Amino acid sequence: MNHQYEVAVLSSSSDPHDWGPAMAAATTQLAELVQTDDGPALRDLFRQDRHLTITETDDGVRVGLGWDPPGGGTPAADAH
Repeated sequence: MNHQYEVAVLSSSSDPHDWGPAMAAATTQLAELVQTDDGPALRDLFRQDRHLTITETDDGVRVGLGWDPPGGGTPAADAH
């Protein structure tokens, strides 16, 4: 993906109806990753685009979620 912040979670199903838990886990992991850094605050994720990638695996899919903060890591002025 090549984003400043990115995570990936595996889903054991290739049926899109089963991907919800993996997408929720990826969103949670991304939020936790952002909070562990000295960069943007969690609220800077609000109203921001994220990049979702779904890749087929042998056992299901890989759900990838990436985000690049506006300004390369500085909080977004209009997201507060």
